[in-house]
Amino acid sequence: MFDRQEITKALTLMKPDGQLYEIRIIYENKKVYSGYFNNAEILLQELAKQPKGNCNAYITLNELNEACFDRSQKNKFEANSKTTTSDNDVNGLDGLMVDLDPKRPTGTSSTEEQLKKAQDLGNEIYNFMRGIGFEKPLLATSGNGVHLLYKVCLKNSKENVQLLEKCLKTLNILFSTDEIEV
Repeated sequence: MFDRQEITKALTLMKPDGQLYEIRIIYENKKVYSGYFNNAEILLQELAKQPKGNCNAYITLNELNEACFDRSQKNKFEANSKTTTSDNDVNGLDGLMVDLDPKRPTGTSSTEEQLKKAQDLGNEIYNFMRGIGFEKPLLATSGNGVHLLYKVCLKNSKENVQLLEKCLKTLNILFSTDEIEV
């Protein structure tokens, strides 16, 4: 179901030094599991207990209030938990996620050609962002598209959220095509 080495590698890059994060796993049947972790080995042990099946997993990108670790899903997954991470639980904005997805009918996967176009556009955005002073991002293939995760260090405020939204809207205007959306 998952690659232990890749998960550990990703967590080391995204959440170093025992930072707190929430993982949500959403299955095809819409059942959602939530867990709070700050240790990759414990997360991997808990992932091994999860039901097998088609699912997507998500991680919080931003700095969370440490009090979230006291929730019922501390170091374990809980199905359909009533308390999960909300905007009020975020102390700081740590990442600018640029998501490139091919335009396609709902419920369909990207073709190899579409994925290649998303990767090519990702390279253009990478070069543009480097040219205006951004550090190298974490790069990932999402299965249907491409992610570029840029490290930022901003206080969680209305103004900073709006700033990141404006950055993404600007990248959308500059780089989206008839086939790929930023």
